[in-house]
Amino acid sequence: MRTSAWLLIVLSVFLTFSSFVPVQAQESVPDSPVVDNASAVALKWFALQRDIVRNTPGFTPATASRAFGYSSVVLHEAIAAGQLSGLGDLPQPESDAVYRWDAVANGALAEITRLMFPTGNGYRSAIIELHAETAAPPYVWNTEEAIVLHRSDAFGRQIAHAVYDWSLAEGG
Repeated sequence: MRTSAWLLIVLSVFLTFSSFVPVQAQESVPDSPVVDNASAVALKWFALQRDIVRNTPGFTPATASRAFGYSSVVLHEAIAAGQLSGLGDLPQPESDAVYRWDAVANGALAEITRLMFPTGNGYRSAIIELHAETAAPPYVWNTEEAIVLHRSDAFGRQIAHAVYDWSLAEGG
């Protein structure tokens, strides 16, 4: 009887808390296939960062976890703009402009990867640059779409620099 009661309590607590969804993230992220592409872009970048950590001598677990943590903050702020306490003012997207959120994610994660993993040989830098090109949305010849991609990439990079500057002030 006691086991059943505990199981019922644990199950009800789990169901209660699993039903909470952050409202701000739902409202600020557009519902489109491009956002789905942003998650694929993020997975590719975090896989690359994992490989860099595995193959870089002297990258301690604490250093690696800070790099992954700040990269996660960059991605969140670039896509969902949740404003962590103490983070300060971040660049904001232009209210009347169109963005490709997969390009924002790619620009943000490319830049924070360059900033968080600056050591290494030219090979590592070349891998990061190649990854930035291959993870980016395909270039289009339509001038308007090219402007949107450029604006999106630049916004992602601005977020990365703002969070990186914050990380330095935090002791990162």
